[in-house]
Amino acid sequence: MALAPHASCKRCAVIAHIPAALATNVRVLWYTPATHWMFAVISAAVRRTCLSSARVSASGRNSMASSLSCVIVDCTDMHSVAQFWAAVLGVKVAADQEEGFVSLAALPGGLIIAFQNAPERKTVKNRVHLDMTPSGTTQEGEVARLEGLGATRADVGQPPDAAWVVMRDPEGNEFCVLRPSVRVHGDEPASGRRSRRHR
Repeated sequence: MALAPHASCKRCAVIAHIPAALATNVRVLWYTPATHWMFAVISAAVRRTCLSSARVSASGRNSMASSLSCVIVDCTDMHSVAQFWAAVLGVKVAADQEEGFVSLAALPGGLIIAFQNAPERKTVKNRVHLDMTPSGTTQEGEVARLEGLGATRADVGQPPDAAWVVMRDPEGNEFCVLRPSVRVHGDEPASGRRSRRHR
């Protein structure tokens, strides 16, 4: 019973070849078909473990981990807030809706943003927020566009030279507009990421 070792794993390669090494060494008197079978089983188990580890390493995430599929935002008028965010993100409100929710069409990658009515109004700063990266315009150009849609600028304690602009949607939910990741109309190129901030 021969198994090809996982090419990048020395441990797997060594153990997988033990049965063949023993079979050719006549001085190992205790080697029998039973021990050959035992080492073959061990090598198969090691190979499965190594391949599983390789999959986790290659993808950067465990195959048993959860996937982010939907972000749900509480609001008092889910239809108007959904229309605002559809305009922000350049997508449409989904045609098929689940009762009690208004969902946007899936974003690239499959993520869905949905909205649901809540009886209470927002009173404190969000613990989770969205970051927007402009496409085809400058940061200030995008901020002006969003203001035209109903967003407002917000001060949540960010430094005056922050590389992001904090804004609120029509119901007060904070989000940020980053600098574009490429040079646009002479704008300073930046990755859009911050070293980290208090917001």
